[in-house]
Amino acid sequence: MKKSLFPSAMSAVMGLLLFCPSLALAGARSGLLLWFHTVLPTLLPFMLCSSAIVAFGAVPAITRPLAPLFSRLSLSENGSYALMAGILCGYPMGPKTAADFLAEKEISTEEARYLLAVSAWPSPMFLAGYLAALLPASLSFSRVLFCVYAPIFLTAALARAVYHVPKQTCKKQNQRQAVKTSVSASPGSFDEILMDCLEIMAKIGGYLMIFSILSSFVTAFSPKECFLRPYLLGLIEMTTGIQEMASSCHPDLLIGAGMTGSAVFGGLSGIFQVSAVIKKNAGLSIRHYVLWKLLHLLLSTVLFILLSLSD
Repeated sequence: MKKSLFPSAMSAVMGLLLFCPSLALAGARSGLLLWFHTVLPTLLPFMLCSSAIVAFGAVPAITRPLAPLFSRLSLSENGSYALMAGILCGYPMGPKTAADFLAEKEISTEEARYLLAVSAWPSPMFLAGYLAALLPASLSFSRVLFCVYAPIFLTAALARAVYHVPKQTCKKQNQRQAVKTSVSASPGSFDEILMDCLEIMAKIGGYLMIFSILSSFVTAFSPKECFLRPYLLGLIEMTTGIQEMASSCHPDLLIGAGMTGSAVFGGLSGIFQVSAVIKKNAGLSIRHYVLWKLLHLLLSTVLFILLSLSD
């Protein structure tokens, strides 16, 4: 999917750079400012801490208090931590953590595929700090929050069946993993963690810039009255789409459903960000990830509409 979409996206960006340089510059500036002012300070500290926790063997201390819940989801101790990272830190921390564990052979390929389906989420910080401020006053933020996270149980059940994930519990690290962790915690290991995280953040910034340019193209060349424009922008880059939905004159129910769906899907920008952190792992498929996100989008949006209509 990436091989077919990325050339198309780059061709569109090249066309903008050649024929509408001022518009492309504004879009690039918007994307990079979003990355610098919001994504970088929010995500990089979490990414560094999460990578250090894994490298220095602190995963059991984090996951053990919630072991009964994660056992119901058929997750190992390391898999539980990947899910926690995905929920608390937002895109693309869950898939990145799962890919890191798979690369170190600390989780199975089946569990890594399962985690790719259930560990990519918008962070509560993003929802409370950005989406909630733009949500129409007539809509309940708690309802949006519920509709974003509630589908995890149905999605997890389906993913377990598809990938044949065996029932397991949050087991303690075995002795081999403990020795491996103590060896990896060398003085130079944090420098490697830092460089790895900075490389990923640079990739995320690049994708944000590219898709912000495409969003500026859609905004400039589609009439403001176009009914689908806010939702198309949400499919390209979620923050731009959510902002456009908030300023539209659409019914509040439709705006809330669109914001919820855009947040859980993550946009094409989010898909490419996830692809950047998992591409080294041959057992993980970005196509499967997109299909699971589309299912999540459908479940969250339908749930929001049904709950709103039941009032």
